[in-house]
Amino acid sequence: GPGQEREPRLEPLLQVLAGLSKRGVRLCFQPGNRDFMLERLPGVSLERFDPRIRSWFEHRFGAPTEVQRLAWGPIADGRHVLITDPTGSGKTLTAFLWALQQLATGAWEEGTTRVLYVSPLKALNADIERNLAEPLAGIADAFRAAGGELPRIRVAMRSGDTPPAERQRIVRQRPEILITTPESLNLLVNSKAGPA
Repeated sequence: GPGQEREPRLEPLLQVLAGLSKRGVRLCFQPGNRDFMLERLPGVSLERFDPRIRSWFEHRFGAPTEVQRLAWGPIADGRHVLITDPTGSGKTLTAFLWALQQLATGAWEEGTTRVLYVSPLKALNADIERNLAEPLAGIADAFRAAGGELPRIRVAMRSGDTPPAERQRIVRQRPEILITTPESLNLLVNSKAGPA
């Protein structure tokens, strides 16, 4: 449990279990029995992604995390998904990556906002750099390496500090991905003039 020291003899077993989890397998013990079995975790891995995106992901991260494997199937099916997991588990990239897939492959029409990402201001810059800017750059490289080009995916950030000229530009040229704070979202939703 939390705060308890690990038994040193168990460390090799824990490393094996962590490795299995990264590969989509878990160890299941039968109640009241000492037997165990290996079970493949439900969900999808990367097979529903474009090969260029899959290649970038595998090169950058290796295997998907458990939350990614479990969430990508329902997300790809267009279902509403609420993801909760500890910090650093890949939740934000889980949501962004399928959206990037749809925009990169032309499955979603460009020229209108397709993704609305709401984040507290203090986390905004780190979230965007790690979970959007880096993946976009890496995916663009993967498309070029395969002899193609990534379509233009416009990203705009709207917060209380956004200058009026930039707010108007967002209205005139709608970004495919709009990032905002809860406070700015409230203003956007309740504004009579629309998302300025």
